[in-house]
Amino acid sequence: VLSFAMVACFGIMQPFLAPIALVAASLEFRLIAYRMTHVTARPYPTPADGIEMWQRLLNLVVVMSALVNAGLAVFLLPPFDRWSPSKKVMMFLGYGYVMLGG
Repeated sequence: VLSFAMVACFGIMQPFLAPIALVAASLEFRLIAYRMTHVTARPYPTPADGIEMWQRLLNLVVVMSALVNAGLAVFLLPPFDRWSPSKKVMMFLGYGYVMLGG
């Protein structure tokens, strides 16, 4: 979840980080799978209430990443960096509204 949050929030600034994060996550999952099958064995299954908490967390990450990306794009990236502060704020509010599905 943390790596998804980092790529979702800051991927607009360094787009090449997304493929690197994909390779790193794939390698991590393969190593964990190897550890589970060859070293520690299968864990004892326990029932879970569901994924409601994780779903809420991921929804929050998506909303925050939309706002962070709107802010980064409007306040730091060209051509917006030459705009007046009032125009930047208006663009940020409009872009954030559109990205959140308003």
